[in-house]
Amino acid sequence: MSYAINGPGFHLDCCDDEFNCPKCTCFHSGKDYEIKLEKSKKGYIYMKCRGCKTMLGISSDYKGDVVVWLKEDEKK
Repeated sequence: MSYAINGPGFHLDCCDDEFNCPKCTCFHSGKDYEIKLEKSKKGYIYMKCRGCKTMLGISSDYKGDVVVWLKEDEKK
């Protein structure tokens, strides 16, 4: 969930970069995927979950929050 902090003379936008695996609820932080996602020309990446070894799709929405899905749920 994105949020903003306003103060005297500044505005700071913050976004979430942490998520839990949708299958096993294993916690993942931004350190696990950020560099690879920044280098991606497609705007999304795939990464294996550390807990259940399921392939996850990772992207971000227009607010900068992380979006995660199971690759096996994608339509072909």
